[in-house]
Amino acid sequence: AGDGAALLEEVQRITEFAPDFAMVLDELAGLLHRLQLLQLVGSSGGDDAQIKQLSERVDPRDVSLWYQMAISGRNDLPMAPTARVGFEMSLLRMLAFTPQADGTPKVATVGGPAAARPAPSVKAPSVSTGSAENKHASVDVPKHSEATNINRVAEAPAEMPKAPIASDRDDWPTLIDKANLRGAVGELARQSVLLGIDGGQIRLGIKASHHDLTAGPMVKMLEQRLGEALGRPMRANFEVSSYVSDTPAEQRVRADAARQKQAEDGIRDDPLVRSLIDDFGGRIVPNSVQPNAS
Repeated sequence: AGDGAALLEEVQRITEFAPDFAMVLDELAGLLHRLQLLQLVGSSGGDDAQIKQLSERVDPRDVSLWYQMAISGRNDLPMAPTARVGFEMSLLRMLAFTPQADGTPKVATVGGPAAARPAPSVKAPSVSTGSAENKHASVDVPKHSEATNINRVAEAPAEMPKAPIASDRDDWPTLIDKANLRGAVGELARQSVLLGIDGGQIRLGIKASHHDLTAGPMVKMLEQRLGEALGRPMRANFEVSSYVSDTPAEQRVRADAARQKQAEDGIRDDPLVRSLIDDFGGRIVPNSVQPNAS
């Protein structure tokens, strides 16, 4: 419908679920593909009433252009300052450009609806976690020796948060486990550092790039779980700063990298693997080594 404010409100609603934005763009591209099939071929298989209604209201040229933007935005996501920025820019491009009669894009008028063309709604996917696979490696042995509001960035306070007490920070990962913080609320906790606990107040530091995680529902769940673990009601106060470092998430990345290197070294030094490489011209397939699940 060309309503930029409503679009950004929807982005904020989705963000509260701490989604995988790449997956959201994939889902959006899939929806646009189904719309285009229905518009140009007549069926996309098992079309529901909402898909059919949208196919009649959205210009096929818009659908084609939006699909290309969704795919392009998906590919550009790793280069964006944050995943939300990349996701939001992809949608803003769809808002800003509409095709002309000859199929070339033109910039839509800013400040009002471009046309009565409602954009498809997107539901945030559920956040799920998976367990690591056991260590294995693929060894390829050849026969006979033969991978304007771009982002409502939260303003970081001018002053840097107080340095966390070492013992508090060391205990933060333990408290996360004790409070059974998992999924999206667990990610919020792991992207934070514990600055201190004073009675019923817990001070947490977080980078501006992860401030989107501090949406209302996530914070309330965090406070509830921490309160149960500590035996008293807790209120979480987040202090945003670029100086936040050594979060549990960063500690986990370092630990995973160390385990990965150890697994790769172990495979490389294995006598049987060495024999396959030296005697039969084999090679270790890149990225095939996985450490044992911890």
